[in-house]
Amino acid sequence: MKNIFSVLKMTIVIFIIFNSFLKKVHAEEIFNLYTEDYPPYNMPLDEKTGDNENEITGSATETLKEIFKRAKIKYNMELLPWARAYNFALKRKNAVVFAASRTPERENLFKWVGPIGENSWVFFSLIDPKTKKPKIKINSMEDAKKYIIGCYKDDATSIYLRSLNFKVEDTNNDINNERKLQAGRIDLWASGKQLGSWQFKKFKINNIAPVFTIKNSVLYAAFNIETSDEIINKLNQINKDIHDDGTYLKIQKNY
Repeated sequence: MKNIFSVLKMTIVIFIIFNSFLKKVHAEEIFNLYTEDYPPYNMPLDEKTGDNENEITGSATETLKEIFKRAKIKYNMELLPWARAYNFALKRKNAVVFAASRTPERENLFKWVGPIGENSWVFFSLIDPKTKKPKIKINSMEDAKKYIIGCYKDDATSIYLRSLNFKVEDTNNDINNERKLQAGRIDLWASGKQLGSWQFKKFKINNIAPVFTIKNSVLYAAFNIETSDEIINKLNQINKDIHDDGTYLKIQKNY
């Protein structure tokens, strides 16, 4: 009986030590958060305020910062072209890409924390200067198939439209599609409605308008697949708390 209690006592001690070790490891882990310039979700701080261009802000960015702050997990954050940010999260341990649409094609490639935002994919068309109406009228997805659609590389919108056999022309930066649309190099621009609205306001563009909603998307932080379930569950619970206590809505209203 004495031996049984000794073994039990030793087992409990080992469990406590191991649990403390895991907590220490998690506390010391540093995550690399990668994102793109995609306002109002993610952008250099100076794009919103004129301040430090090395800082990153945006509705999704500030939500993720708050999640990591409450979790007491250290992180670095970097602004990159989307394709590069996406590939880093796909291949590197402790790497995260945000804000990413959680699509069936991506579901098993990452582990997910969110939602940290919402996005509507739309087709944008030039406005006719004479009629003040969009040059191209779209009533269905099928209507848009005869046009050349501007998207950007590895974006969920591009992947989705290609899967439906649309004529897609990619660029490395989504904002370039506005210039291509103005120059007549593409017929329609497929992108996020909020991104378009932000850019039109910033650059005082008044000859482009959304003409059709492709799909409504929910945005997440996509973590490298090797990230522990314990951390993912912890961060998702904190994200739920942020939604429940009104912090998420407060952040959204700032953008």
